[in-house]
Amino acid sequence: PILGICLGMQLLFSESEEFGITEGINLIPGKVISLNKRINNNKIKIPHIGWNKILRPSYNQGRDWSKTVLKSVDELNDVYFIHSFYAAPEDNNITIATSSYGGFEFCTAVKYNNITATQFHPEKSGETGLKILEDFCKQLDK
Repeated sequence: PILGICLGMQLLFSESEEFGITEGINLIPGKVISLNKRINNNKIKIPHIGWNKILRPSYNQGRDWSKTVLKSVDELNDVYFIHSFYAAPEDNNITIATSSYGGFEFCTAVKYNNITATQFHPEKSGETGLKILEDFCKQLDK
């Protein structure tokens, strides 16, 4: 199993808009896009820094977290973010969680083959983050 966190998540995708169009590692099909392109309200600060809720994707409210690193947390748990870009998978079915910032819903966690990745920082997310990291480590025992 592979766990990508924040920039580690973004690097796993096919390409990024950061510093022009650049190639990623291409383990997950999709793009990394600037939040500035999606949030046009000058009152919303970029980078997105601080606590925010994780949600089941609005386009898939029934998403089952029981076989993911989110299995021990509840929807609406707060996690810690610091980022100016977000990942946009080609296949929305790999998105296991989203968050909303400035009224824009974006992908915050994916599960793709042996890869799990989060835009947020579980290691900075208190008890919720520790549960996520513990559930990832439990996969290693299998």
